[in-house]
Amino acid sequence: MFIESIRITQFAGLSGLTLDLTSGLNVLEGKNESGKSTVAECIRFVLYGFRGKADRERYFGFTAESVSAALILSENGKRYHVERKAIGAKETCVVYDPETGARLYEGAVPGEVFFGIPAGLFTNTVFVGQTGGSPIDGRSTAEAVDNLLFSASEGVNIKKALKRLDEAKVDLWHKNKKGGRIFELEARLSELRIRLNAAKTAGVESMALEHELAELAEQLAAERTKLAEVEGRLADYRLLRMRERNGLLAEREAVYHRLTEAHRLHREANTRGGFFPDAAYLDSLKECGTELARCDDTIRKIEGDLQKLDQQIETLRAEQEEITRADDEKKARLSFKRGMAMTVAILGCILFLAGAAVDAVLFMTNRSDLAIPVAVAPVLFLGMMVGGFVLASRYMTAIRALAHESDGREERLLERLEWLGEDLTDAKKERDHYKTILDDLSRKWSFVPSAKALTELKTVLDEDRRLENEQEKARVLYIQMKTDVESSRESDPEDDGREIVLPERFDLKDTERRRALIAELIRSKEDIYHKRELRLTELNAASEAPAPLLDAIEELENEIQTELKRYRAYALAAEHLTAASETMRASVSPRLAKTSGELMGAVTDGKYREIGVDGSLAMTFRPRIGEEGDTLAEEVYMSAGTADVAYVSLRLALASLLCGDHLPPMIFDESFARLDDDRLTNMLRLLGASGGQILLFTSAGREAALLEAASLPYHAVSLAKP
Repeated sequence: MFIESIRITQFAGLSGLTLDLTSGLNVLEGKNESGKSTVAECIRFVLYGFRGKADRERYFGFTAESVSAALILSENGKRYHVERKAIGAKETCVVYDPETGARLYEGAVPGEVFFGIPAGLFTNTVFVGQTGGSPIDGRSTAEAVDNLLFSASEGVNIKKALKRLDEAKVDLWHKNKKGGRIFELEARLSELRIRLNAAKTAGVESMALEHELAELAEQLAAERTKLAEVEGRLADYRLLRMRERNGLLAEREAVYHRLTEAHRLHREANTRGGFFPDAAYLDSLKECGTELARCDDTIRKIEGDLQKLDQQIETLRAEQEEITRADDEKKARLSFKRGMAMTVAILGCILFLAGAAVDAVLFMTNRSDLAIPVAVAPVLFLGMMVGGFVLASRYMTAIRALAHESDGREERLLERLEWLGEDLTDAKKERDHYKTILDDLSRKWSFVPSAKALTELKTVLDEDRRLENEQEKARVLYIQMKTDVESSRESDPEDDGREIVLPERFDLKDTERRRALIAELIRSKEDIYHKRELRLTELNAASEAPAPLLDAIEELENEIQTELKRYRAYALAAEHLTAASETMRASVSPRLAKTSGELMGAVTDGKYREIGVDGSLAMTFRPRIGEEGDTLAEEVYMSAGTADVAYVSLRLALASLLCGDHLPPMIFDESFARLDDDRLTNMLRLLGASGGQILLFTSAGREAALLEAASLPYHAVSLAKP
């Protein structure tokens, strides 16, 4: 999977920018402040969205109301269009097939879908920024890697799982053994044993209680007959009300169906060529018109700049003779000064040689008393010679600079004229593009674009919205009443179709009051009945056989043993989970150390043969024996360039461990400034052979030169503005 192209509509200070990339090594070169870091951050924005309020404020700029960008991703000939747009705090992301237009992976995060790693790990592995060394956030990244490798999900947290196991243990049995499910079961068991011991005697009043219960049963039967008669009248009243509700429900259903039909007829009448417009269609027309107006403004501005540039060229050509004459005079003055300086230098050389010869003769004739004072003169003549040559060189440099400046004026203006011509062609192509889109949109609903047509379209949409709202209101009223009717059907009496006639002076409140009084009397007698019955049960319990209590005690003892087994199982699971996590960490760290050590050795020509990586991704290193010893040292003792190589090696190893052969694009933003040419060449060779897509942002131009010198394949992308 690689990024085939980047299109930035508006992001921070960039707009209208499109970059085409390849699946291998891409060198994106631009001067400082040309937008390299912005393009890199834009890729992360499309794949994962903003990381918070600070991101939004930083990349919205001062005047933009929205940001928008898109990527074309390609894998084995299959292409995906990923587009993200943010308006204020609201973000929308769409993934679709550019061939069929079908939407894909709705609601998912594209970076997680296509590359299998969440935003945090993307930043800490394959997204290498400008800071020296780009250290990895060891604690959070190590925990995320731990969870991913252990459970295939960053969201499944081992620490939380251990915490839940501990909570489950506490629910069963508190640490002080004074609470929990097991404690409660043991308390119930103690209670049953007390009851078993207390089951010794029986009461004599059970006979009297049985007689009283028989009398209460007769009284309750009489009152319940009265209650049934009153409730029959109330049921008839509810049946009448139910029939009225059903009639009203039918009326609301008819209104809803009538409005639904009116809405359907409106759409049918305004459908052209099988298409009915919607709000998005109207927005597309407006947006297309806005873009056409913008293109026209751009064309007018470029044409104005071309006219001004033509005038500048004409003026330059008219003044060329005068400029040439002035430059010739400057060259003549500088040539004269250079000749004088050369004369002084040659004269100083001759005098230096003569003085040196005289001094040599004096030394040879043993006149050292005169030779030492005379030796001062050659030194002065030597200074005169050197000063003359230095001045002559400076005058010659000035002459060459003057000639270069004179020759390049018209060429620079002509080059600017060519650039503006290309901009004009691009702007006209863009305008033709939006005209084509507008024509396609117009044909879709078979109308000619005009203010009147747009007004007609808006009227159709307003009427559609009105009918849709009325239909929705009627539907809501219908559904609400239908829900109310259906919810009350269980309590409604069954409609047997009989004719119902209530008493002439039927009073609902009085009837309900009578029912309440009778019901209260029944409840009072039932309460007395239950109390007597409970007392009788208590008396009978005193003489109950121990067998049922023994059965209950045995059941509780079995349940306690089962819960104790669960408690021990939770404890064993927590112990094994902790051991498994530690074992997994112990196996992952050596793999990371081995892979990153091999990568670092390749870049440093074997100078650093081993990297150590602990559970929090902190690094140590071991230099090659014979150079700096065989001691394992901490990363703080690495040089700046070596630290950069080590962290890039660790990032590559992490990405390989988490993603296997499906490496996501790796982004390096001015990440190799502190590497010398040899190590940078090795690093570029290593990145080119990784098999994944590499996006290398640079302003120096050094990487491209080293790639050319090493005959390594790469794709060059310029971020310079035309």
